[in-house]
Amino acid sequence: MNFRTECYNKLVEAFNMYGIDFNPSDVAIRVSITSERVAGKAGYTTFKGQRRYFIDFNARAIERYPDQLVKHTIPHEVAHLICYMNPKLGDKHDMGWKRVCLNIGGDGKRFHKMDLSKKR
Repeated sequence: MNFRTECYNKLVEAFNMYGIDFNPSDVAIRVSITSERVAGKAGYTTFKGQRRYFIDFNARAIERYPDQLVKHTIPHEVAHLICYMNPKLGDKHDMGWKRVCLNIGGDGKRFHKMDLSKKR
């Protein structure tokens, strides 16, 4: 399983479902989180008035819990991007965001139960 492909596929599906006119391949999919608490993070930066969207993932989550990442984390983060792109749908982890998350196949939960601590 390639998590980048899974993420891209969920972006395409969700953007189509919500009529988001944005090329999913323009969302940066990165592995850059080292926190022991965070499995994923969606966001954007603004450069010259244009938003650049990203989803960051935790390498330990990808390695240890690939199925949970695909089933829960990817839809969770994609729901954030949809709400950033259309704020009328929701914000942060409110009921609107939860509705989007559930509609695209996520579980609507705010937190995961993956052990992402460093093994010694």
